[in-house]
Amino acid sequence: TVNSAGASSDARITAVARDRGGKVVGTVTGPANRELGLRLQNQHLWSPDDPYLYDLDVSLADGRSKDSVESYFGMRQLKVDKVGGYQKLVLNGKPFFSLAMLDQGFWPDGLYTQPSDAALTFDLKAQKDLGFNAVRKHIKVESPRWYYHADRLGLLVWQDFVNADIDNDTGKNAFLTQGKEMMRQFHNYPSISGWIVFNEGWGEWDRTETGK
Repeated sequence: TVNSAGASSDARITAVARDRGGKVVGTVTGPANRELGLRLQNQHLWSPDDPYLYDLDVSLADGRSKDSVESYFGMRQLKVDKVGGYQKLVLNGKPFFSLAMLDQGFWPDGLYTQPSDAALTFDLKAQKDLGFNAVRKHIKVESPRWYYHADRLGLLVWQDFVNADIDNDTGKNAFLTQGKEMMRQFHNYPSISGWIVFNEGWGEWDRTETGK
């Protein structure tokens, strides 16, 4: 869906997917502000062992006005399913063991702010080189570049909600509102595999209610 508050009823959206070689593998055209389905030929699924990404070009034409944006996407399926009588993670139809490192995102020269894009890459690449296939981002939301590098390098991400001690309705509402907004902003990254709501139960105000 391409949302455009100012688009007319005649506005047309065109989305084009390309593989790594630049070949067009899918195209869809339709109106703005409606869900469009982009079908791909011979889907190449994303995984930590093969972090395959497609290029995506999206354009909007509305009379004499035109706009366009370039992006990317990956395709994968992650679920919990019964394998050999036990519930297991299943990635793209195969059992998957998530071997993850806890990443708190601290920097000696910037605390919560990385000194450079290369620094973001360095940490994730080091985890990959050490044999990990996943990473848990601990009580912090990183810049979009961090998730892009996780997509590109092939690391599944367990993303924490940012929580603290919550003892009033203002805190509860802020926690829920900010958590939903984080999920809205980041849910399209193929690397993000799950959301961790409460770290060790911190701030969990009602285990019956929050456990639903």
